Order: sequence, then structure tokens, then C-alpha cells
Amino acid sequence: MTDSGRPVELPTAGVRRRRRIPLIWIVPILTGLIAIWLAWDTFSKKGPTITIAFDSGAGLTAGQSQIKYKNVVMGTVKTITVSPDLTKVIVTIETVREAEPLLTDKTIFWVVKPELFAGNITGLETLISGSYIGMRPSADSGTAKRDFIGEQDPPVLQAWTKGTTYKLDSKRLGSISLGSPIFFRDIEVGTVLGWDIGDLASRVTIHAFVRAPYDQYVHADSSFWNASGISVKLAGDGVQLRMESLRALLLGGIAFESPRDTKQPAAAANNEFPLYRNFEEARAAGLGRQIRLLSYFPGSVAGLEPGAHVTLHGLRIGEVTEVDLVYDPKLDRVVVPVHYRIEAGRVNNIAAAEQTDPEKLAETYPAGARKETQCRTTNFPRPNGCDCATRLRLLVGDSTGTTQNKRFVI
Repeated sequence: MTDSGRPVELPTAGVRRRRRIPLIWIVPILTGLIAIWLAWDTFSKKGPTITIAFDSGAGLTAGQSQIKYKNVVMGTVKTITVSPDLTKVIVTIETVREAEPLLTDKTIFWVVKPELFAGNITGLETLISGSYIGMRPSADSGTAKRDFIGEQDPPVLQAWTKGTTYKLDSKRLGSISLGSPIFFRDIEVGTVLGWDIGDLASRVTIHAFVRAPYDQYVHADSSFWNASGISVKLAGDGVQLRMESLRALLLGGIAFESPRDTKQPAAAANNEFPLYRNFEEARAAGLGRQIRLLSYFPGSVAGLEPGAHVTLHGLRIGEVTEVDLVYDPKLDRVVVPVHYRIEAGRVNNIAAAEQTDPEKLAETYPAGARKETQCRTTNFPRPNGCDCATRLRLLVGDSTGTTQNKRFVI
């Protein structure tokens, strides 16, 4: 009370309520924010979904098997189903964002598993981790693609391997296989990528890859030969064995050589070369430019077959390449056309004999050729008292078939 006896007026306090989030809601809100961030992170890293058709799904598991490039995970297998025609297994894969630029029409896929391929044991790490899908993108740009057909075998080469591919023509594939090595002076410099069947299946075109920098030693006049197996030759100084390597013996192989004094430029990609049967045949073909001749024989050619030697003074200068039977309507009789090649480089200074180059000598050869049988006596009885070896005697004649005085006995 005051001195006047009046009661003192006290101030009143105002009450104001504040709105705040209860602590119990903090946890759900943080959980929701984390979920949103994880969803955005997953979506931002997600790449396109692709499908790959394989012959078999052996070793692959949905939700577990991965697709890898250089041991970096590029995706995970989502589902594994059978194609509607029951011939393939369709593997659906969810890839990562980094894999999108690699998914082009030039990308190769295969199942990595333990196996012996091209002379090497691959996929040993899958014994612990399980099989996975390998991929090899191309170094060249391609068209984006989402549906692929998987390969049965892994690729022989990686996309970044530099070199040049050549085509080798052969009648037979022989023991050459995918991944067979290619040698240059006993150094492994390349590999066989595959082959094609052409000319109504009468020839085989082998795709041979030579790595850089060894591809600069392949020239237009280089010789390729089949280096598979062991070559055994009985010479005057005893038995001679020739083998490129143990790897070529087991897998088959190809070797090549170029003339030391070659003036030819380096061969371009996809340049075609004949593949000779062995080193001796390649060496014979490498002695300068060859002259291919054709002669007709009205009589018997018994014993004359492809591979028979063409000799000059007892020394080989060529070989028969083909022997046929043909009816000649002008002569009204069956004749025997014999195709053979002459290695002009074996005869030194032969161009000077006609004062022309060896290639033009072929124009003077074809008319007066005949076959004869040269017999030599031996210690063993023969029906005619001799052992017969076939040779060709080539007479230089004009286009009418008349024989001039000058002749080459071949």
C-alpha cells in the first residue's frame, strides 16, 4: 500500500506461446532427407539398362554377377531369362553412368571364366569371385546401342593395341587357329584374329595382325609362310630341323620375312599376301618376281603333279602349280595344260640374255614347251631299269609355236 492508503498496482505479465518442432520429429526428418539424398545419388549414377544374348548363362547369377571393364565394375546383372525362340539366354544389366559412352555397336561382351584360350590360361580370378561379364569397347567411335549379342570366346586383342591387319590367302587352314602367334625373325610380333571362307570355299583368307612397330617391316614383297610343326630336311651335312617355337608347335603359327634390300614401302592395312606352305616354298618364291607360264602337252604326263620341280641343269628354279585335262575343240583332242612358275631371280643376269627385264621374258616362253622323262640308273630294280624323275624342258619359241635355235633347258 502507498502512504495514502491506496493499494499499489502491480504490472501484469503477458504470456506468449512459441511454436517449435518437438524433438521426437527430428529423427524422421533426418531419415527422410538422407533417403532423398541416397535416391538422388543412385539415380544420378545410374546408366542405361542393356540386354546381352549369350548361348548359355553358365556361371551368371541375377543380382550378383557384375559386368567389368579393366576390373572396374560397370554394372550388375538384374535378370536372366530365356529368349522366346529358346535359342539364347537374355541377360538384363543395369549399368552405371560411366558406362554409357562405352555402349556402342563396336563393344564386345563375353563371359569371363577359367579356360585355356589362345595358349593362355585366363579367368583364374573367377574361381574365388565367380564368373562375370567382360567388355571391350572400341577405340573408334560408334553408334549407341542397348541390345547386344555376346561372344563365346574373349577377344584376341584389346582395343588400344596398335598395329596393322593383313590378309593371307591359303588353300588350307591347316593347324593355324584363333590366337596363333606370328613371328618375325623368331620374335613374336602378332597374332591370328580369324579367317573367312571365300571363292566358293576353295580358299581361306586369314586375318593376321602385326603389332606396331613391327608392322613397318611388312612390305609389298614380304613373304608369309606356315610355321606350324617341325620341318625336317635331309641335306648333305645331315638332318636339319627347323622350328619357330614351342608355342607355334602347339598352337600353329605364321612367320614372315622381307628382303634385306627391299625398295618397297610398308604394306597398307588389309594388303593381301599368299601364305606359303613352309619356309622353303616362301624362300623360293622370294627370289625376285615370278614368271607364271602355261604349257600344253598332248601326250602322257604321268608323274607330273602340283609341287613337281622345274629344274635347270639339275638345279630347281621353279615348280608346277596345276595340272589339268582340257578338251581343245580346235585340235579336236584332249590336251594337258600345265601351269608352273619360274623364279627368275635364281638365274643371275638372265635379263641380259634377252636384253630385257625378267618379267618380259615370259612373253618368249610359252610356245615350245614339252615334257620329258629323265632316267637315272640305281641299284634297285625298276620296271624299265631306271628311277624316273619328271622335269620340264622349255624351248624358246615364237607365238606360232616354232622353235628358235636359242633354248633354255628347264
